[in-house]
Amino acid sequence: MEAKQTFRILVNSMPKSGTFLLCRAVDLLGFCDIADSNLFKRILTRLGFGLPSSLNHETADRHLVRRIYGYFNEDKTSMIQIGATSPVPVPLKLVANWFKKVPAGNYIAGHIPWSEDLDKILSGLGYKHILIIRDPRDVLVSFLHYVIKPEHELSKDFKELSRDEQLEFAIRGGYAKTRGTQVLGIGQAFRSIINWKQSGNCLFVRFEDLVGEKGGGSKKKQSEAIKKICDYLEVSSDEKSISSLCESLFNPNSPTFRKGQIGAWKKELTGDWIKTFNKTNADLLREFEYDIEGEEVRL
Repeated sequence: MEAKQTFRILVNSMPKSGTFLLCRAVDLLGFCDIADSNLFKRILTRLGFGLPSSLNHETADRHLVRRIYGYFNEDKTSMIQIGATSPVPVPLKLVANWFKKVPAGNYIAGHIPWSEDLDKILSGLGYKHILIIRDPRDVLVSFLHYVIKPEHELSKDFKELSRDEQLEFAIRGGYAKTRGTQVLGIGQAFRSIINWKQSGNCLFVRFEDLVGEKGGGSKKKQSEAIKKICDYLEVSSDEKSISSLCESLFNPNSPTFRKGQIGAWKKELTGDWIKTFNKTNADLLREFEYDIEGEEVRL
């Protein structure tokens, strides 16, 4: 496989939807993660300067230049929301500057809701944009496991709640008092991300297709997903190279990796909570052909 290095890529997702899996696929196709920059740039990023290593609400929130921009910028309409569950408004000019700084042949990962302004920025800069989606119920379960980890900023708020209260909070959304931030419900956050379907320059990939047999999927669907990504990224491929990439794709070494399995929600959600989520988010499940009765994912 040989990747062309003339464009840049945004790898986008709802958190806990397989971001690492998609990033690894793009890595294996020969593109470089902007997060793997030199030590000096990583230090600047950690201090809140320069180009963020990824575009999520945490990196946006601590970016000092964003705070300065926000303080002096009176036009609150020219903002791009960065992050899905707790989006942070970032001035349009600053976001455009971040995307301009990504070198050709590199990609930057993020959790970024759709906006017409950002769509125009990406198109104007010649970006390729890939977005991975996953069954919202698996996203919910994975989110709850991740959010209680000590390093997560919402950990203290969620650990104070019972399991049922955690599920209610994650599904409905609410205000996290300890963190001091508003948290969107999974369904609302998910909708803000999948609104990228309005863009003519965004390739949607399903986690259930890309994960392959090691994650409970099928080899055929995985090969088809990889082929689709190759075609979109203008990477030459053949059956042998795609098969080799599929063998290397499933890698549990990400710090955010838990199980990477399809349908984990069936074992972790009770019948009442499944009914509650299905009723609240029936439109999402139908649109992406996830079974609304909770029997199986249609692949």
